[in-house]
Amino acid sequence: VYLSAKHKLWKLGFVTFHGDGQWYLKESNFWKIMASDLATICDTSRVMVAFLLLYFVRQKIGWHERIKTMVWTAARKVENVSFIIGGILSGDDAYKTKARHDIYRWLVCAHFLNHRALSPHLAKFSETSLVGCGLMSTEEAVIIAQRSEIEETTRPRGGMLQHPATSVRLQLIQNDVGSALAHQNDRDAMARARDTMVWWMEIQLQSKVKEKMLDKDKLKKSMAALWGMRDSLEELMLESTRQQMFFWVILTQSLVDLYVILSPFNALTVHYHAHLWTLPTVMVRTWLVAFFYESLMNITRTLFNPFAMDLDMLHLDPVLLMTERSVFANLGHTEEHDMPQRLKDLWWKLRAGGEAENGPDGTSAK
Repeated sequence: VYLSAKHKLWKLGFVTFHGDGQWYLKESNFWKIMASDLATICDTSRVMVAFLLLYFVRQKIGWHERIKTMVWTAARKVENVSFIIGGILSGDDAYKTKARHDIYRWLVCAHFLNHRALSPHLAKFSETSLVGCGLMSTEEAVIIAQRSEIEETTRPRGGMLQHPATSVRLQLIQNDVGSALAHQNDRDAMARARDTMVWWMEIQLQSKVKEKMLDKDKLKKSMAALWGMRDSLEELMLESTRQQMFFWVILTQSLVDLYVILSPFNALTVHYHAHLWTLPTVMVRTWLVAFFYESLMNITRTLFNPFAMDLDMLHLDPVLLMTERSVFANLGHTEEHDMPQRLKDLWWKLRAGGEAENGPDGTSAK
């Protein structure tokens, strides 16, 4: 029974491979049938590799769209905080102007420190750079440096990924536990520094309530805007650190290796007629296959770093600059120059009535 079944199996494979009439066995038929089976496996693995690569690219594109949305959402939350506080602390007196200027500086610095943990380009700037720009005092820089451990976070890392050249390097860096821990420590340090500056803004607003410049209802609105901004910045930082499971990378690489190993067997089973006009067809087919896989690998390498300079709207320099200008405009309004005359007269009249009742410094007239 075994020999009969074996001969049927060989006959079926042999007839499929060579055509009708030659069903008998020869010594070289086994290797021909094995080459045909390996070619079938090669075609199957090629389809699986193409499916997995397309699936991963689709996931990466969707992830980048979410990151892009979070970047602009965080910038909008920062601008919203400046807009609310600029309206609540409106006034041309020195106390309110100083308070708005401090909040402007801390908002811009908190936004920068949050994005500094995400971008290798921004990681080379430190608190000293912010002091040089006039956005942070020396005392504040010392406190932030102590909170964020500036000596470690600004040191260049050997495993920091910017533009990987090959997929092998991509996998090695993804699996580099030491580099991952170093990046996690950097992000935690920047998160602590950012939260410290948000805490300063909370203390500033609470002090204005004690000084009778704000009431408790306005304080609640300001605090809600601050907490929403902090949550948006933290969500952006956490989402930008997510990567694919390393198991899927190993699986894809194994299928690619299998396809490369079995490609010669696939070439042996292709019927080729030795004619000049058949050569362009083979060349075009080879070019299409190579172009397809090369395009997928280039897209995967490009999308690995969401904050690289070659991606659309995800490099952070323009975002930081536009947000800083918007925050400055929202907190820099003056009653003397930025109001129409009719609204200015009405506002000063209402404020004069309030000062007559409570006193110019907010205390009771009695």
